[in-house]
Amino acid sequence: SGDLVLLWFAHGNNKMKHVTILMDSLKHVAILMDSLSLSVYYIHEYVVPLCHRLIIFMTEWQKEDIQRYGRQMILPDVGVDGQACLKEGKVVIVGAGGLGCPVALYLACAGVQHLCIIDGDHVELSNLHRQVLHTSESIGTAKVSSIKRELLARNPTAHIEHINTMLGPTNALELTQHYDVIVDCSDNATTRYLLNDIAVLTHKPLISGSAIGSSGQVSVFHYRAPSDCEVHSGCYRCVFSTPSPITQSCSDFGVLGPVTGMIGCTQAMEVLKVLMGKPQQDVMCGRLLMVDLMSGMFRTVKYPRKRNCIACGDAPAISLANISEFLPIATCEIEKNSIQEEQEISCKSLHKKLHADDGTSSYLLIDVRNTTQFKICSLPKFTNIPLSELSLDKIQDLLQDTNKTVEVYIICRRGIDSTKAVHMLNSEPKTGTVPMKFINIQGGLEAWGQEVDPAFPIY
Repeated sequence: SGDLVLLWFAHGNNKMKHVTILMDSLKHVAILMDSLSLSVYYIHEYVVPLCHRLIIFMTEWQKEDIQRYGRQMILPDVGVDGQACLKEGKVVIVGAGGLGCPVALYLACAGVQHLCIIDGDHVELSNLHRQVLHTSESIGTAKVSSIKRELLARNPTAHIEHINTMLGPTNALELTQHYDVIVDCSDNATTRYLLNDIAVLTHKPLISGSAIGSSGQVSVFHYRAPSDCEVHSGCYRCVFSTPSPITQSCSDFGVLGPVTGMIGCTQAMEVLKVLMGKPQQDVMCGRLLMVDLMSGMFRTVKYPRKRNCIACGDAPAISLANISEFLPIATCEIEKNSIQEEQEISCKSLHKKLHADDGTSSYLLIDVRNTTQFKICSLPKFTNIPLSELSLDKIQDLLQDTNKTVEVYIICRRGIDSTKAVHMLNSEPKTGTVPMKFINIQGGLEAWGQEVDPAFPIY
């Protein structure tokens, strides 16, 4: 007695599905649609003399999806097909800090349903000015857990995998191989080169970003859209064949929150374009975007794929078997090996020694941080000589003539620049009449705050 109703479901990939059911009235059709959380794309009533068939065209997207993503789906550059690409795409983000937070946030909110976030670090108070997904309540918890909680609060339909470990040569392939796109939000040279090599060897695009001070840069490496006939764009090693001095340094330069936010947002936009298969000319590949937000400078530099590149060239030298051999060694590791064990002292041991001093010891306390950091906080009795200005002559000027060997204790923020200072001073030709012994304070002021004085600020 009812009408046959043919429901057509329009998929993002333009394929159609249909099911024929018996309905008594349009009212029942509306009830069905509401129960399925389906939205009408358009309705066309088509009367066939024999069966009185009602054809109803509907979209596969649920009502909530259309309300959530509709403002970007109506863009011609996205549309239903583009949104389907985002929904099906799988993205792995390495780093859950200043860059990883905005990347993960905007991808999850844009409808990228499959995200994996890798980081082995924990949230600290000093992170919060730039790592915008973490909160005061998150301090002490794993960064990946903090990010996952915040992402699901904004998009409960997203599938978020969080891996609380540091990525390295032994696990990089395993952790990234099941994803379509790799996003580099790391903060060290070793991981940057490792992710590049993994991306090239597994034929995946790499969206790379970095930020320091008031400047940052973004590029898409090793990308080729389905519609492009050209070879993949160049890789990270085509631009940076060897680590630059800044990339190599483990020193902390500081960074402004808006810089990491802008670079992270730009990375997220490039991910969306890559997932939607945009052509190379529309993606930041073969080009390096460099910005300085303090001066308002924006610049784009083109770079080619190098045919002699050891990673993506015509005869690459890097393989999965030897990948670790081509990774840069952090400057801090090199400097650690440049001084002897007797040239170091722990913060706790130095504190005991200074506390027990009866005034007969000959020592000098030097802080080699820059003047800006020294003004933020410092320890009593330490004299500030920035590393860039440090020399034997300057230290001699602070000493009185004595036949005793003067122990010169050197501290910095984390024990890296102070190690470099000890190595440099020991290498200089000895001048003056006062004998000196240079000693690195292990772990720097950060270790002092952890081992000696918890009230000392760690920044």
